[in-house]
Amino acid sequence: MASNRKVAAPAVFALALLLVAYCAEAYMCTTQNRFFHGRCVNNLNCASSCVHERLGTGGHCATRKRSAADPGVDIDWVWNRRICVCVFQCRWPSPPGEEEPPSGGEEPPA
Repeated sequence: MASNRKVAAPAVFALALLLVAYCAEAYMCTTQNRFFHGRCVNNLNCASSCVHERLGTGGHCATRKRSAADPGVDIDWVWNRRICVCVFQCRWPSPPGEEEPPSGGEEPPA
């Protein structure tokens, strides 16, 4: 009987950890770091810039394809550009059961 408890306790603990990790998944969003100038070659520099500028909790270098269809581009060929992308936790969708506060100036519905 004692050996069953020795096996069951770690198994229940591991199952609880898996359940917590699954339920705690957050939606992550990205945005281009407009403060990072130059070619992005180092993920650590990009992440530091994102945190310093308060644009997110981290960042990484990503490839952005540019073409003649993009505004402000007067060429007829395509090239890849390395940009710094910041990562942050999305605010949407709101958690279930939580309503959005009314916008300013409006009375909440009765």
